[in-house]
Amino acid sequence: KCWLMAARETITIIGSPLEAWLAACIMARFTPLQGTSLQVLETGSDTRASDPPVARPEMSRTHVSIGLDPKKLGAKPVQTWAAAPRGALPFGEFGMPLNGVSFVSIWHRARQELGETRPLEAFASHQSAKAFELEPNRYAAALKAIGTRVGVQTCSTPVGRIICADAAYETDRTDAIIKIGASAFPLRSSATLRLQALHESVLALIACLPWRDADRALATQEYENRLQAMCRSV
Repeated sequence: KCWLMAARETITIIGSPLEAWLAACIMARFTPLQGTSLQVLETGSDTRASDPPVARPEMSRTHVSIGLDPKKLGAKPVQTWAAAPRGALPFGEFGMPLNGVSFVSIWHRARQELGETRPLEAFASHQSAKAFELEPNRYAAALKAIGTRVGVQTCSTPVGRIICADAAYETDRTDAIIKIGASAFPLRSSATLRLQALHESVLALIACLPWRDADRALATQEYENRLQAMCRSV
């Protein structure tokens, strides 16, 4: 019997609307469920106007695969995302090179010698942007619509196997709960980091399937190894 892929088994995914429905859509798209049903138990909300999540370029393939276009949801193309209070990590293209010199080098020289004050992001080429600042409620609603269309259901009580993205969720269940995203990592610094952790941990979970009863300990260790590697990468 497969641990996650048994016939007529139910998996409950617990988390905020954005977290739970993103995990459900990814699992519905990439997991060979073989009769297993997915359901979502929503907890909390995703409304943090001061810290909107950025879907990094690594999520582009997932969005295409589940049929979601962030641009149609009003997502804003971005070239950097806040990695720390005083810093940002760039991706995408800025300006154009000149005589083989990168635009970033030209920009640095202009700041030092010509008094240029505009930030590098002001010269971003949004046509090349593959990262998007999301509006959490619209993004979650679109994920829910996609998930519902492919048979994912909502619930008020967890049934079957539990996959949890909510670090604050408490249950009396004595069997193992699979932790993903912020439930697996103490990520509080950035909504973008939490979104990336969720995305990568769900893919890591899927990569370890099927987890059969006979080799569950090995599969669990492999999942933990992938989570640790992911934590180092973010």
